[in-house]
Amino acid sequence: MPRSVKLKAWDIYAKELRDLGFGQPLWIPEPSPESGEVQLGDVGYLSQGKFCFLFNCMRSADDPVNRKGVPASFEVFIPPDGPVEESAKTIRNHIMDPILLCDNARSSSSANPVAHVGGAMCYEVKQKTGAYLALKRPAHQTSLHCTEAIFQYLRAHHVQWRDYVVQRRGRKVDSQHILFVSGFVKTAVWDVGAFRHGSSSATLKIDAGAMFGGGLSGSASAGCAMSVTNCSAPMSLHRNGPAERLPWKDDALHVDDQCIFLQYAHVKPRWPMIPGFRRSAIPNVRVRRSGFFTRRCVLSK
Repeated sequence: MPRSVKLKAWDIYAKELRDLGFGQPLWIPEPSPESGEVQLGDVGYLSQGKFCFLFNCMRSADDPVNRKGVPASFEVFIPPDGPVEESAKTIRNHIMDPILLCDNARSSSSANPVAHVGGAMCYEVKQKTGAYLALKRPAHQTSLHCTEAIFQYLRAHHVQWRDYVVQRRGRKVDSQHILFVSGFVKTAVWDVGAFRHGSSSATLKIDAGAMFGGGLSGSASAGCAMSVTNCSAPMSLHRNGPAERLPWKDDALHVDDQCIFLQYAHVKPRWPMIPGFRRSAIPNVRVRRSGFFTRRCVLSK
């Protein structure tokens, strides 16, 4: 069985849309009931398409968002340009396309596939997996640009973060999977979908009216929001939300608090350059506690 068949919906979704360059696609964009919406300086990890919050390193230890505790020797990260209100850069209408698709999907009609969001569109998919993101209004990006300062902070504190996650929070998370949120893309309402099939090609149908209801004309389209046909063994999943905002009425009162793309920094271990040493020859070797790390942090893009 091909490896792609074993992927979960959130894995397919992230793999297919990551190369768009907006960041890590999140299968679950909703704010957490416990910690609220994703913010700059959040520290956490990814699990099943969701960002799991641990603490915020740009807020003080006694800030309500950090009520579950912070690591030992905790220090607040302050960007070189000053407080987050002054250093964060926002790009309004960063994503204006109503539908973002995986690279292997092509419109099967002569019409522009994103010109009429109220109707259904069909696409030919040449690979066995695919994904899409549908938006009802533009999405906006907010990010920090002080890459080097973030790296220095990570390098100074990542060991304490790892110990905090394992010892105080009781979670098995490798240090390289602990993320510093350096940016995000948010919107107000969304629909995400992922699929796989067993043929050389398939037909993907996306109906934006059924996804969001309301639409520009005020009525939802009949039928399902997404379907995969003309192939063998089709399997698909989609979800939309937030539920309380559907059907969508283009309500300006709704805030952009749904994190559809996450941009982050983390420190990745690097194997030492030892003459004659072959990593594949010793599959169970672990990097020693102090670790070997890349010269710069890895920013998700």
